Amino acid sequence: MKDKKRKILVVNDTIELRSDTTNVLKEAGYQVMEAKNGVETLEKLTKDLPDLILLDVSLPDFNGVEICRQIKSMRFDSPPYVVLSTSDQSTSDDQAFGLEGGADGFMNLPMSKRELLARIESFFRLRNVEDALRESEKELIELNNQKSKVFSIISHDLKAPFNSILGFADILNSELENLDDEELEMSAYNIYASALEANNLLINLLEWAKINWKSAAYTPVHFELEEMVSEIIITYQSIMDAKGIQLKLEIDEDLAVNGDRDMIHSIVRNLVSNAIKFSYVDGTIFISAELNNDEVILKIQDQGMGIKKEDKDKILTPDNFFSTIGTHDEKGSGLGLNICAELINKNKGKIWFSSKEKEGTSFYISLPLAQNKEPMAIKKESKSRDSTSLFKGFTVLVTEDIDHVYRYIEYALKKTGINLIWAKNGKEALDMMKEKVEVDLILMDLSMPVMDGFEATKEIRKINIKTPIIAQSAYNLSGEEQKSLKAGCNDYIQKPIHMDELLNKISNYLVKEKPA
Repeated sequence: MKDKKRKILVVNDTIELRSDTTNVLKEAGYQVMEAKNGVETLEKLTKDLPDLILLDVSLPDFNGVEICRQIKSMRFDSPPYVVLSTSDQSTSDDQAFGLEGGADGFMNLPMSKRELLARIESFFRLRNVEDALRESEKELIELNNQKSKVFSIISHDLKAPFNSILGFADILNSELENLDDEELEMSAYNIYASALEANNLLINLLEWAKINWKSAAYTPVHFELEEMVSEIIITYQSIMDAKGIQLKLEIDEDLAVNGDRDMIHSIVRNLVSNAIKFSYVDGTIFISAELNNDEVILKIQDQGMGIKKEDKDKILTPDNFFSTIGTHDEKGSGLGLNICAELINKNKGKIWFSSKEKEGTSFYISLPLAQNKEPMAIKKESKSRDSTSLFKGFTVLVTEDIDHVYRYIEYALKKTGINLIWAKNGKEALDMMKEKVEVDLILMDLSMPVMDGFEATKEIRKINIKTPIIAQSAYNLSGEEQKSLKAGCNDYIQKPIHMDELLNKISNYLVKEKPA
């Protein structure tokens, strides 16, 4: 395949030979430059770098092999191919001398038009391979550097919260009878806060990996912004309570945006987490949204420590994992804002901030407004936890392979009167449905052995299209929610599961269908 955009520099002091060669190459569609001696060759290199240099060995001022050595000693991101040429009959020793000088090939001129073009094309084929290898090498070096950073995060930042979890869990396990209420509350809070920190870091690592492996698929949908932000606030409520932080939310319930919900969830989660981290005790966080033509501007504002002037240029910079200690010595990996910058670009939006040291920071993200001409998702009526008495008599099939996750769900639902059935993988759940086990709702984990939740849901839908299925996942990867809905699930909930959110999800499907 001919690459006509390639540039060729023809260097020859014989006018006829130089002109004939240039004409053949131009007719074939190549961009051609000319030089008649070594000095002119080096001057042209600094002004317009060619892809290939057809360099005569016998020049009036320099030997072509010496010019070749100089060219090869220069530092170019993509160095030109140098092919030595001669109008004299060359010997094998002459060719060896030229190749030893760094030349990429040797040609005897003049030659037929067909042979000349065939040789040039063969050199460019080799050049294309070398360019691809050079680009791959750059990517590998970059990935290696990033991998080292991630391993550092895993070994240090991820180990810290798990040390806290294990430490306080050990206190509860060995000293439970000796702990007073305040010590019990303190231990429980530290376990929760550390687990949330570890969970957020793991999600960020997964998102970062998907971005860098080019596998973060953009799946835009219409969704209500207030509902998504409220989900995130529920997750962080205990952390905010511990710091005495008030949160004021001013988003119209009917305000809908268009974008990848999972990606935007990750962006807002990181920004809310940072706002809490850098807020002072008894501070206030404001989250609001306003229309700006066809965009929605989401603002997350804290009254905390702010960003130092010298650090502002380090924020939202690609591949820069910049981290600062929070007001309660909270640590971070620096991954969060890096991910925000990458994901907002995929959602056709922008992210920016304003900050004043010791007064606070405001982060803004712009998102496309959901247009009325496109179908809107039906908003489910959210039921209060006070309505849990209406759950009596309902049966829920929990499909979950991890024992302690099921025990948590069992504990969360035991006061509601719901009857639980446990399936430890998707195949067990499918077999139960084939045996006509009566259930009113299915909680379906997506990642399980034997048969995962996606496959199990598809198979269940072949025999049962009515029973609501709520997908649950610990990963919250981009596109996962849409994939679960496409498989046949009715709804989606992210792990770690919060009791209020779980009960609200269940009530959307149960309390209006079957009386107590």
